[in-house]
Amino acid sequence: MFQRLLEPLTMGGKTYPTGTGIHVGFRMEVRNPDGSEQTVWTINVDRGGGSYTTVGVASNKPLLPNSTFKVFDGGDNAAADILDPSQLFCFAAGTLIATPAGERAVETLAPGDEVATADGRAVPVRWVGRQTVRRAAASGRLAPVRIAAGALGAGPDLAALPRRDLVVTADHALILGGLAITAAALVDGRGIRRLAAEEMPERATFYHIETEAHDVVLAEGAPAETWVDHAERARFDNYDEYLRLWGADRRIVESPLPRVTSARQLPAALRLKLGLGAVESPPQASAA
Repeated sequence: MFQRLLEPLTMGGKTYPTGTGIHVGFRMEVRNPDGSEQTVWTINVDRGGGSYTTVGVASNKPLLPNSTFKVFDGGDNAAADILDPSQLFCFAAGTLIATPAGERAVETLAPGDEVATADGRAVPVRWVGRQTVRRAAASGRLAPVRIAAGALGAGPDLAALPRRDLVVTADHALILGGLAITAAALVDGRGIRRLAAEEMPERATFYHIETEAHDVVLAEGAPAETWVDHAERARFDNYDEYLRLWGADRRIVESPLPRVTSARQLPAALRLKLGLGAVESPPQASAA
């Protein structure tokens, strides 16, 4: 997924400054001489204008000499075997999305259908990205997040949100108090929690909605962002469909709403409204 460096990073003798855009590129399945296997991803740096340069690789364990690499791009249906949990995307199957004609399960939406935005507009769907992942990829800190019905408090119509349990991936943002807040930042272990591995099927499918802009749609009644990270479309199982429809990737301008990715960034008033409690301060070192 597209991210920005929070501090300088040095790779290959070159230092990339804070704020540099990076994303994970090709996936490589590696078979080592001893018969063991591992996964490697290329690390790409944003050069601007929608282009990227590969500057290194990341692996789940040290690489061995004389290993054999099998390379996949995101358009390969081998996406079902993704091992990197950061590659999970968006709404779980069955999530109800508001449309001008009523709510529809996200997996039933198609290009040309209209969805309702949080500000009352009806906008056409350009594409619905689909990605199936193994249970092994949906665990730990980046496991999907379940937001229990009512856990976000009352919406504009005073109805408790979401109206039903909402399952999204950890880095997907909900719009609360004028902020785009990732689901992971809202986790409290009670009404908002990461799913345990045993709660996930062996394979799960997630869907992302792309509209013309970085919009806010209503998922189970709760305001949630649409697709914005153009660099990652190739990770979806149906990327070839996108190319058939539109011919080439396009950059979507990100919403100006401040993005919150950590519980520590949540305003105190919002924490109080959601019943999240105060964030503990780190212990202070005592004077000698």
